[in-house]
Amino acid sequence: MGNDSPLVGILTLPCNQDPNDCSGLNLTLPFEPISYVPASYVKFLESGGARVIPLLSDMSDDMITSVMSQLNGILFTGGVASFSNNNNNGTINWYWTQVTRIMEYLRKNKDIPLWGTCLGMEAMICATAMNGTSVMNLNLTANYMALALNFTSYAANNESRMLPSHLNAYTAYIYDTLSTENVTFNEHFYGFNPSVFVSDPYVRTNFTVLSYSSNPILEDIQGSF
Repeated sequence: MGNDSPLVGILTLPCNQDPNDCSGLNLTLPFEPISYVPASYVKFLESGGARVIPLLSDMSDDMITSVMSQLNGILFTGGVASFSNNNNNGTINWYWTQVTRIMEYLRKNKDIPLWGTCLGMEAMICATAMNGTSVMNLNLTANYMALALNFTSYAANNESRMLPSHLNAYTAYIYDTLSTENVTFNEHFYGFNPSVFVSDPYVRTNFTVLSYSSNPILEDIQGSF
């Protein structure tokens, strides 16, 4: 049965990562916040009719599993977070702990879609890769750049669920605009060279490349299952 108001979980980001240190917000709360959700992503989902549920980065394994079982989708936002198991002070990095928990849950429950933007896409790939975070290139800077997309043959042949280019005149127009005009905004310092989809077998078997930019920087991927 369809759901006109799907429940979508957003994984919260840590407060202790610049430039989003929650301690500088002068919040009148009875507790010290440790994570947050960027409001822009909440508005993005709500504009499409979804209801947003925060997936707190410090939820227990049982709690986050219980919440995920009631969701229609999950979103990993862009932002700033570490992909190591522990923080610099030796404490547990709850953000990365939850990323790995969620990815493991979704491998067993493939009917729940996961969307990752920027940092979120990086997290999805690094959590899947056989070589972990080493597959990410720390020098693929595209800061405040608008770029066109080079679509792969998989996307161009209309095999993608995310980019169905030939459904109608409108989708064909969007596809053409993305591939011929500099309309996709990039603001990042890390990224992936498309060659990672050849070199890492776990990435290659779990994701399909849809597009990359001229740098070349990986831009869009789709789960292969």
